[in-house]
Amino acid sequence: MAHDAAQDARDVALARLSKSFALVEAWQKRIHAQQPPPEPGSSLAGDDKATDPYNLSHAVVEVLLSAVDHLETLRLVVQEQQTLPARGGFTLVRAVLENAAVAVWLLAPASRDERVFRLLRWEWADAEDSDSALLLMAEMATDPTRSAEVRQNAADQRDKRKQSLQKLAQDRHLSQNQVSQVCARPVKWADILKGAGDAARELTGDRAKWAWMICSGLAHSRRWAVIGFLKYEVTPGPTADLHHLKVSADEERLAIMVNIAVLMLAEAWRLFDERRRSLMGS
Repeated sequence: MAHDAAQDARDVALARLSKSFALVEAWQKRIHAQQPPPEPGSSLAGDDKATDPYNLSHAVVEVLLSAVDHLETLRLVVQEQQTLPARGGFTLVRAVLENAAVAVWLLAPASRDERVFRLLRWEWADAEDSDSALLLMAEMATDPTRSAEVRQNAADQRDKRKQSLQKLAQDRHLSQNQVSQVCARPVKWADILKGAGDAARELTGDRAKWAWMICSGLAHSRRWAVIGFLKYEVTPGPTADLHHLKVSADEERLAIMVNIAVLMLAEAWRLFDERRRSLMGS
């Protein structure tokens, strides 16, 4: 009887996963088709003009592409290969959730100034990562001349991007505090998830942040997440003081995480469509 109950719960969870995965095909068709530009007079068209050449719509399409790609990968693993990795599935969910949250975070504010401000901060985070990667390349270069060239290139790119982003903030007449924040410490992932969750119609900031924390904990093998969220079995070890921990997948909990990620992604698409239509205001 207990086995039947467990199997019933598993079947329900797999059905929930199938329902979430059913959305992927339509999203894939959209993301791999050529995206039309925002309609003239739309909210997003105005955002693009205010953020050119870093068009906000381009940033949103990029993260939507990444979110859909990771969700499709998870679907292939679960449905096509009929495999349920104990931890890897949550890592894919984390990527879906993060990218979808960025789209919501960028699009949700009613104020164009706030949308511009967030996009500029997002672009600076990209510049910081690029700078770090180039500096690592310089460290790895065996030719001192080449190393110096890479370092100089990194510094030039960073300065150029900083000037460009701050000028856009100034041209938008953002406050001096905001202008300085554009190229300060990048926004934290936890803040993006919280803000996006609070803005989404069917989520809350706490729920979105909680799901992200769980998936991140599993991706990084944090003990609190593994023991607190996965199914596991303790078996005797080589000595009385040591035990083996056999971790297995949990379809029900994966379904919960996928549902949250899909709700965030659906909200991202809704906002994207809403802001790109010409009937929207700024």
